[in-house]
Amino acid sequence: MLSIMMVGCGGFGGLIFDSDTSVAAKKLDSLIECIEKKDDEGVKALFASNKLADIDDFNESIQELFDYYEGEFISHPNSTPGSMKDNDYGTVKEYFYIRNVVYTTSDTYYFTILWYIRDDTDKGNEGIWSLDVLRLEDAPSDNYLYCFTGSDWATGIHVGVISSDYYYDLFFNYLQEGNRNGLKSLFAANAIAETDNFDESLDELFLYYEGEYWYGNWKDSEFQSSRDKGEKIIFHNFGHNEVTTKHSYDFAFRWCSQDTADDGNIGLWSVYVRRYEYDEETYSETLRTPYWGDGLWTNGINIGVFE
Repeated sequence: MLSIMMVGCGGFGGLIFDSDTSVAAKKLDSLIECIEKKDDEGVKALFASNKLADIDDFNESIQELFDYYEGEFISHPNSTPGSMKDNDYGTVKEYFYIRNVVYTTSDTYYFTILWYIRDDTDKGNEGIWSLDVLRLEDAPSDNYLYCFTGSDWATGIHVGVISSDYYYDLFFNYLQEGNRNGLKSLFAANAIAETDNFDESLDELFLYYEGEYWYGNWKDSEFQSSRDKGEKIIFHNFGHNEVTTKHSYDFAFRWCSQDTADDGNIGLWSVYVRRYEYDEETYSETLRTPYWGDGLWTNGINIGVFE
């Protein structure tokens, strides 16, 4: 079995064949054409049929995309996709990670797309799996567009979503710096209001986290999108392991990245953390095991919680 990965910039550095760049550019052109024409059936036809069955609100998401994308198309630079190609004795699977800036007469957008180009084992997998579109002015930082993907490659269409990766980077920067106000600012206003003794638990977290950062590893993630009476809410649940010069820590986060009904819900709602002494055997075992605290996602900061 032959497996080849060729990746471009923005976290996918490396060489890439011109043919891949050309194919990716044409794929992006076909998508933009459908968006410009507000052709919902055309957009739907570009998605993998097997994935459409997993998306409950796909038609609503298409309309959100049409509403979010404004202006007439001007240009986009040549797409520089990351790509993966598996060739198992002639049975080929190939997909692209496309990250591309798109310029219109009204705005600048950043498209990130997971697009299966070929799957000889199941043609129903061919097409778009995940599409994120973010307006440049909605990006939280200058380097965000080239480092993060809003839905973290979740199936479906996602507009204006900020990645959980970006949030956890901020969280650990503030934690390591001892920046109490910065860390508190990441929590949803409603979560703080609904949590007893929030400030005390925040102080306790800074005391619990000891040592200087050594290294960290992403553990697991879940992306949850739901609708209620036309309003949309998105939660990211994700885990991270952090090793310092004194201890090893497991963190679990529940983050609301979008709530069209109430901005006060946007931000961190729940953090769990447990600490243990670092050794290779324990560390290897915990990396293989997702950590979700007690699974209840209690509001606020929950310290020293083991399953």
